[in-house]
Formats: sequence, structure tokens, C-alpha cells
Amino acid sequence: MLRHTFGTDLVRGRGDLASEPVDLVTVVELMGHADINTTRRYALPTEADKIRALKALTTDR
Repeated sequence: MLRHTFGTDLVRGRGDLASEPVDLVTVVELMGHADINTTRRYALPTEADKIRALKALTTDR
């Protein structure tokens, strides 16, 4: 559980570890994963992420 929290907090930029999201390639290196797909599980979008993305697409600029 600790590794999962570490990875998720880095990718999301939350907690005491990161005030801003850390790019996925850097998280791969920090966690020692050989394959980026192993790390991608920490970067799955939440429902709020999906809604925010859709709103950004439909906002008049």
C-alpha cells in the first residue's frame, strides 16, 4: 500500500511529497519500474479529471 500511495501522490501532486504533479517518466525512474505500463496504474484519471477535461474541451475561448 505504501508504494501505491507514493506513486499516486507523485503523479497527482498531492500530500507531503509533491506540491505539483510529477511527470510519469520521472515516477517510473523513482519507483524503479522497468516498464512505464507498470507505473501507469498510478495515473488513472478520476471521474473529476474526466469532467474537467470535457469542460476544457467545450469552453469557448
